Amino acid sequence: MRFRKLFALAILFSFAAMPLFALSNSKEAKMLDLIESGSVRKIKSYLMRNRSLSEEKYGPNQNSLLIEAIDKGRDYDVIKLLLDAGASPKAQNIDGDSAVTYAAKKGADQKILDALISYDTVLPFQRKNRILRKNEAGKSALDYAKENNDQAQLETINRYLGIVDVASPAPKAQEAAKEPEAAKTQAPAEPEKAAEPAAQESPAPVEEAA
Repeated sequence: MRFRKLFALAILFSFAAMPLFALSNSKEAKMLDLIESGSVRKIKSYLMRNRSLSEEKYGPNQNSLLIEAIDKGRDYDVIKLLLDAGASPKAQNIDGDSAVTYAAKKGADQKILDALISYDTVLPFQRKNRILRKNEAGKSALDYAKENNDQAQLETINRYLGIVDVASPAPKAQEAAKEPEAAKTQAPAEPEKAAEPAAQESPAPVEEAA
């Protein structure tokens, strides 16, 4: 008898929870629709009414909203809005990708990658950790930027890692290297000719006596 009561309560609880589960799913679906094609104003308005959605994970890959936005090719304004709304650039999906790693993998705009690396950080090691954190494939944002030969992304990443591109010498070094070459190519100066002696005046003819 007691077992039947517990079984009945479990069924009632499951039916009571279904509308809440459906409501939650509908909110998440709406959020994903907005991330795919909604305007910045509409996304902001929806997040203000449903703040917890900025921290949720979506789909079979358990992507953060930032990863979803990067995957849909959204611009910097949407990414900045999500960051301000509380979406974490450190949150990882089931592949171990953070928003920073995913942005490098997808070749996102340099400005977007810069924002994801630097947002809400104070110390240099925090930014370095975001860049060098490896996913399940053992690759970091730096690895993907190198694989894609994305010079704009590499410029941003190297700046935060403190790496100087030794292949491109500094302007002063370039000028110094050019000076000896310029000296070699200059034609040797012609020696100055000695001044010619002034022409002697012929003596005036002497008139013969008459």
